[in-house]
Amino acid sequence: MTTTSRLTTAGLLLSLSLAGCATSGGPAPDGAPAAGAAVMGGNGADGTPRRRLVGDDARVESAVKRAQGGDLTGAERDLRELVARNPDHALAWTNLGILHERLAQEERALEDYTQALERAPGLAEANLNAVRLLARRGQLSRAESEARARVARHPGAPGARLGLVQALLLQKKTAEAATEAKRVLKDDEQNVRAMELLAAAWLAEDKVELARMVLENARAIDPRDAAIHNALGLVQLRMNERPQALESFKLASTLQPDLAEARNNHGALLNEAQDFEAAIVELRAAVQSAPNDAAAHLNLGNALRGKGEVKAAQAAYEKALSLDPKLEAAWFNLGILYLDAQVPEVDDLARYRQALGWFETYKKQGGKDEELSEYVRDATRAIDREERRLEREQKAALRRAQQADADATRAAQAAKAAADTAKSGAVGAGAKVPPATTTIEASGSKP
Repeated sequence: MTTTSRLTTAGLLLSLSLAGCATSGGPAPDGAPAAGAAVMGGNGADGTPRRRLVGDDARVESAVKRAQGGDLTGAERDLRELVARNPDHALAWTNLGILHERLAQEERALEDYTQALERAPGLAEANLNAVRLLARRGQLSRAESEARARVARHPGAPGARLGLVQALLLQKKTAEAATEAKRVLKDDEQNVRAMELLAAAWLAEDKVELARMVLENARAIDPRDAAIHNALGLVQLRMNERPQALESFKLASTLQPDLAEARNNHGALLNEAQDFEAAIVELRAAVQSAPNDAAAHLNLGNALRGKGEVKAAQAAYEKALSLDPKLEAAWFNLGILYLDAQVPEVDDLARYRQALGWFETYKKQGGKDEELSEYVRDATRAIDREERRLEREQKAALRRAQQADADATRAAQAAKAAADTAKSGAVGAGAKVPPATTTIEASGSKP
């Protein structure tokens, strides 16, 4: 099945991943307040000591888990109550911003990130999410200028500089982004977020081996960092190592189920393998975590099309276009959908014409798929074939109608003739015959 899919990186997808308090025994996020009183609670799945959080940190983690379980409204209410009581809890503000993004309340989300950064200017999650949100709103220049201002005010906060790196990457300023990421690594050579962003810059510059090397180093530092496995999967794809990439995306999705980038990329590769049922599971999870991500909706449409769910696939493609009208791949896949499948309540000629219209829109949007001309030719032939079929049917129907009229006329004439004959016969049979007159002459004289 031909599809045009979209793989995404953390920076480009602009999706959300809930930032909980540290539970692995590591340091708190850059510039964040200390995690508060923590009680050692045994070992985690990777063998590292696990911290049992108490107080407001525990309440943040509880809200995170509640949101991950699907209760976004309840989690949002819990965090609002928490920041009302403890307005200095930066991680609570950050997660509240993430929830407001998921609930399509972007203005409130931006206010939440601002509150978080006023209290912890170096909090990496707040810096990165603020930049991504502004980028999604088409305000990349503002994102960069605000990130630079935070770096100028807090030059020693690596999280603030990571926000700048993200803003530069989103504008394809890869060389400067790499330079800023290296500055973070100079002060903290084990900063895995800086490694991830540096690898993204190098991958954009086709420095694939360097990108792979830095990601493998990051993986060695934190083997349970889902974003690193997702980024490594993108590098493996560039190196045409698709089975390894599939495993990397799968592992990233397992480690962090609400990491929309990984769920999307895993689903896209499952589409390629035509495992549409599994792809639908992954991609529905992706759009739940990132409801405003057009690429995830596009890939979900491809999976639904593969399963033959035509109307649902169309709805997914149209949702992608509502989020990003310039996503030309959605026009292309809509065209294929209408060309290849029966569409309920749409006749064949109408769907072929619609398919051709979508292919033309794709081309006008700058689409250059090598199979486009073949699809256009197929749609044109299908339209011609269907028009000729309909014309034949119309002529046949006209002939049948004419024959029916002729038959009806003959039948009417025959009926009339039969009626006339019957009437004529009835008149003959009912006529009165005058009685015979017998003249009797009397013998003899006349009276």
